[in-house]
Amino acid sequence: MSEEKRQFHRVGLKVPMKYLLIGEFREIWRPATILDLGAGGLRFESEHCFESGSRVMFSTTLPLRPEPYEFVGEVLWERRVGGVYEYGVVFVEVTVDQQSEIDQLVQFLRQTPGSKK
Repeated sequence: MSEEKRQFHRVGLKVPMKYLLIGEFREIWRPATILDLGAGGLRFESEHCFESGSRVMFSTTLPLRPEPYEFVGEVLWERRVGGVYEYGVVFVEVTVDQQSEIDQLVQFLRQTPGSKK
């Protein structure tokens, strides 16, 4: 079993989002679903396939905060799961305030009965 490298806790949740691949010839916002989230990154699923190392801009609204979050991440890994693709992302352009807000949300959700920790 490998040693855990994450700095922040994550929580499982299903939240709709949209993303675009930075530098793509025709930048198109595509729908996806966040599967888990932490202040350092997220895991999401999409019907579209692209490579590790891609830079991605995300936009989503999270529980307890009405304004949308927008941040940039780098895809660390990808895998096919059934008919969709899952991606692991580390945030590369996120403010300290955004990280703090996400971490507080994760801590709150981890204490909620029935949450996926």
